[in-house]
Amino acid sequence: MDRSHAMKWFCAVVCMVCTQLWAQTSDLGYVVEQRTQWVAVLTDPALIHLFVDEFYITEDTITEIEIIDANNNGFTRGDLIKVYPSEEIYFIDEPSEHLQNEMDKWKFQANFRLTVEHSRTPDILEQQPFRKAEHAILASFIRGLNRNYKGWPLKAWVERDSLGITLEMWGYSDSQLEYEPPPPAGYDVVHVYKVMADTVYIPQR
Repeated sequence: MDRSHAMKWFCAVVCMVCTQLWAQTSDLGYVVEQRTQWVAVLTDPALIHLFVDEFYITEDTITEIEIIDANNNGFTRGDLIKVYPSEEIYFIDEPSEHLQNEMDKWKFQANFRLTVEHSRTPDILEQQPFRKAEHAILASFIRGLNRNYKGWPLKAWVERDSLGITLEMWGYSDSQLEYEPPPPAGYDVVHVYKVMADTVYIPQR
């Protein structure tokens, strides 16, 4: 994830990253899953010094510290400290009250998040009067998903940056994944109703 797009507090950047692991099953009885973790990226010297003093980190030069929310419960006891440039890992045991109060300020806020039921069709989403661009992006994704995958569950992660777009999908059934081409440009659906044995009415568009 591009850190330049993350939120900043006192030169601290809180961002969400993904552990890049492909989900896979094994006869040995394990599953490798992909999860998201919160990571606070500290670049402010005062904040770095606070952690160095608190946990007796003795490295000579530290340019950046990552606090990894290992338990997905906010930044607190049990999380990990990754120090740069050495990339050494330290453990947060019992943070002081002062340090805990500082970490409590770090909250990740997505620019947009939406969870919808299957009954919310793409057409309904595109008719929303607010956040139209965001709803349209989700509507386009749902249309492609509905055409090419008929079941559930399916998990996906997508990122676009200056180099291109990355899409990862996992946790789905290959047998239900089948390509269906999109309709032609300008395609419209015509509903035909037969109301008499010898008469067909076609609604005007």
